[in-house]
Amino acid sequence: MYTIKPKQLSYLAIDSCNQIQSWLDQFGQRQNIAREMLARLQFISGDNFTKWLKDAIVRAVEGNSALYSVRKFQKLKQDESYWIEKGDIAERGKVKYRPPESLGSEDLVQSVIANIKRENSLSIFDHPSLRTIRKEKLQTIILLDDSIGSGKRVADFLALMMRNKTFLSWWSLNKVKIKIVSYAYTLEGWSYILSVVPGIDNQKRKIPISEKISVIGAVPYKSKNLNSRWGDNYKEILDFCRRQTQLTNRFRCGFGDTMAKLIFYHSVPNNVPGIFWLSKGSFTALFPNRSFPKWMFELLEGNQDQENLNPLYYSSYAKLKAISILELIIKGYRNKQSIAWNLELNKAELTEFISIMYSAGLVSDNIRITQAGRDFLHRNQRKSFEFEPNLELYIPKSWCVGKQPFSRSRIG
Repeated sequence: MYTIKPKQLSYLAIDSCNQIQSWLDQFGQRQNIAREMLARLQFISGDNFTKWLKDAIVRAVEGNSALYSVRKFQKLKQDESYWIEKGDIAERGKVKYRPPESLGSEDLVQSVIANIKRENSLSIFDHPSLRTIRKEKLQTIILLDDSIGSGKRVADFLALMMRNKTFLSWWSLNKVKIKIVSYAYTLEGWSYILSVVPGIDNQKRKIPISEKISVIGAVPYKSKNLNSRWGDNYKEILDFCRRQTQLTNRFRCGFGDTMAKLIFYHSVPNNVPGIFWLSKGSFTALFPNRSFPKWMFELLEGNQDQENLNPLYYSSYAKLKAISILELIIKGYRNKQSIAWNLELNKAELTEFISIMYSAGLVSDNIRITQAGRDFLHRNQRKSFEFEPNLELYIPKSWCVGKQPFSRSRIG
């Protein structure tokens, strides 16, 4: 099984990027919350997603299988199905053609299907017609997606397939079973999908619905379990999102209030909070129109040489924070929570800075300042080591006429 380690932006990367700073400035005094949210986002590259999807398809294939890319149809009539049912007999039963414009995740999934057919000897069929399903006796229908939030898109796609009487009869007679492959999915979304599939999930039935349809994914999660995704500060983050009145209400917390944090290079899901992708009026999103900007790709992938250097050598922000932390350590602060509170940093950010300082030899593993740390502080804050008299408190001797100097009286 192919596993992916998502990429994340460090606080130093965030603070060194002009585009991100411009985005953060839109939030005024509450920009620290947006900054924390950005640091918690997880990014999946196109290459990694492609490798995972190929592996998942191989695991999902069972005998002769049909592969379909889940997509959202626009302006379909209420009785219209996924399959062409009218017109030329030769065209009937084929899937409806997708529109000419790019559809993001669907395009990538479509290319993966084409590649896996060339690379494997598996008996898979790319978006086959009803006629091909019958002729080749395809019993496994595999639906491909990248992320499932509310489950509505997949549920609507399944409903379109089931509107065809032939396909619905195959499903009712247990002639076909459905497997959904999605890298991430919410448990609530999966429950919703099961609830709208035709049939009753009764164990007394020959084959219950839950055994006819299944999901293969790498990241299942509960959408309401915000603490696991957004940390201990999740309540403040949720309140922050809800207060973004410049955005459409239903997208402030992501579609379906999912509050997802997973972003693909090829597509930004709409279940991620709207501040990241929804531009409205004078507000400019970080990923406008759910697109992934080139500069973000370069920030995540392109600065390898800089990453090999200690940030203290090239980041003035990191240097200033290191000075502040060293000053607190000299004053006797040892507890990370106390240091973070004094500097208004969150725990993750402080841990990142201390790790950088430890790598540079400025502090020991038990958060004690080293000689190198003292030298660093002396070089960068020399004035703090020099005595500067406060002249505002100076009293000239001429003002002290008639006063006797103080001396200790001898006892005994």
